[in-house]
Amino acid sequence: MNVEIIFKNGESMMGKCIWYVRVFIFLIIISSTYGLKAQQISIDGMISESNGKVMPGVSIIVKGTTIGTLSSVDGKYSIRVPDNESILVFSFRGYSTQEIIVGNRREINVIIEEQHQGEGGTGLQSGYKGIVESGFLFGVGAYGMNRFKLDFINAYQINPYFSFGLGIGSRNYYDLNAPVLVPIFADFRVNFIDNLASPYLSFGVGYSFDATNSFESVGFFLNLTVGVSIIIPP
Repeated sequence: MNVEIIFKNGESMMGKCIWYVRVFIFLIIISSTYGLKAQQISIDGMISESNGKVMPGVSIIVKGTTIGTLSSVDGKYSIRVPDNESILVFSFRGYSTQEIIVGNRREINVIIEEQHQGEGGTGLQSGYKGIVESGFLFGVGAYGMNRFKLDFINAYQINPYFSFGLGIGSRNYYDLNAPVLVPIFADFRVNFIDNLASPYLSFGVGYSFDATNSFESVGFFLNLTVGVSIIIPP
């Protein structure tokens, strides 16, 4: 790049110095930007299924960064990575996720396989979810009565195994004269396997109110539940 500077007659030496400083800074910025672009590596490729069908809309992300793209309608993609040690993560809902190290390759074609329902990794990985929980509770000694439960919980899935949230529910007893309790509680639960159906253990703690008596406060609420969760895909 050539930069030519022309000074008008009568311009002071100070003005010339200021111009030189400005141009010098400008050249440093341009050189730095060019250097960063030159260091990046361009990777191209195509994504398809094992039967040869191309896969549009597949997410390609450089692991550990915010750099990402999607495959086009013909299954092709192009992405820039920082270096040869970069790892590309290919993911699509219902298909197995793949991680590939770039290495010295500049073209990476990927075949992704459909993930069957019985395989692991089909549960909710992370994000918000709604839980509807129903069941039967057994009273223990003098500390409770047998009763039905129905809970609605708004939860956040940290990973496939742990989640927490807030819920509201009802406790209905066999005895029609017994109060209907409405607990408001925090819910903590553990899924034992990463699947659409998983046994789980949940722990709820909060406060109960009597729905049959103007929602008068009843007292401390504590609930331990063992059950099976079933995820209904959207």
